[in-house]
Amino acid sequence: MAMQNQHAENFQLLAENSADMICRVGLDLVMDYASPSCERLLGWKPEEMVGKGPAAFVLAEDLPVVAAAHERLSRDGVDPIPTEVRMRRKDETYAWMEVNARMVRREASAEPSGIVLVMRDISQRKLREAAQQTALPVSGAPQDALYPALKSEWARTFQESDERFSRTFAMTPLPMAVAVLAGLQIINVNEAFIAATGYVPDELVGRMAAEIFLMDDFTCGQIERIFERADRARGVEIRLRTREGLFIDCLLSADITSIDSQRCVLVAFQDVTERKRSEDELMIAIESVMKDTTWFSRAVIEKLAQLRQPAGMDKPEGELADLTAREREVLGLMCEGQNDDQISEALGLSRNTVRNHVSGIYSKIGVHRRAAAVVWARERGVLARETPRRHVTRRN
Repeated sequence: MAMQNQHAENFQLLAENSADMICRVGLDLVMDYASPSCERLLGWKPEEMVGKGPAAFVLAEDLPVVAAAHERLSRDGVDPIPTEVRMRRKDETYAWMEVNARMVRREASAEPSGIVLVMRDISQRKLREAAQQTALPVSGAPQDALYPALKSEWARTFQESDERFSRTFAMTPLPMAVAVLAGLQIINVNEAFIAATGYVPDELVGRMAAEIFLMDDFTCGQIERIFERADRARGVEIRLRTREGLFIDCLLSADITSIDSQRCVLVAFQDVTERKRSEDELMIAIESVMKDTTWFSRAVIEKLAQLRQPAGMDKPEGELADLTAREREVLGLMCEGQNDDQISEALGLSRNTVRNHVSGIYSKIGVHRRAAAVVWARERGVLARETPRRHVTRRN
């Protein structure tokens, strides 16, 4: 009895301090013990796994693999072939697990009394193997090789585990996308996203948002920083660039999801371009009326800009020295209350060129709308168009 207690204590000590997941199941494969590491690997607490069989956690199509391993184990007492199966995490994603099994026998009669399983997460290894077999590099960056496997994992996770979610994602009228959080590499987009941006799927999937100028580097960095502090974002104001180079003002809402152990984001976009255009026109009208009361105009604009500060975004950055001479001219005309058409006429530039200059200003100073750019400029003493200096040659 003392020897049995010692064995039990040794097993408990080993199991509770192992990085691998150690389980004990009966001959009917119903679990009667799970080590604490199951929560780290799968999200389940030990008490949530005990009393359940393989069907509760193993992907249905992998259950025959479990049955074959059980047959070998019952026949030979040990299974020389590690079993690889997909197990359901508590968050409804799946992890690839490598399982080594050994039969436990009673000392007195040598009759089998149960099975000990040692399991480790091999999701990253399976991902690399899939990438080596199916990698289709897009831009040559190391992470590009991960895309095909992640795309496959996305399809398997959401099409096999939740067909309703897959259909909802595809058919929802809101533009939606799934991307790897690090770098915002796009895994999948829905039909509404394609319709809104004008891209075809092959131009988006596997590419990083900044790489194809769907979003600028500043916005991508802002989104990544939001998810350093939280697992969700709601109503974050951003701009998307369409395939034709036009901009869509959007409210972004997103949640973190896990796809084959990768931190990914499920993102929905609400188009608020018309609302933003109305706000810009209102700001221009206010500035036009108050040109002679600059101090009051500035106070009103600052208050409005504070009220409309995008949720979760940092304060504007950048300095005047970061702008080109032409961008400073455009910014000065914006401070005078001129719209893109008026700026185009004043500078003799096409409207698209003016819009590109405005976009460049926004990106450099870290804002996303005209009123915020005007406030930023006035804080630095810019009230009107800056006339480029001309070099004058003096004659002796």
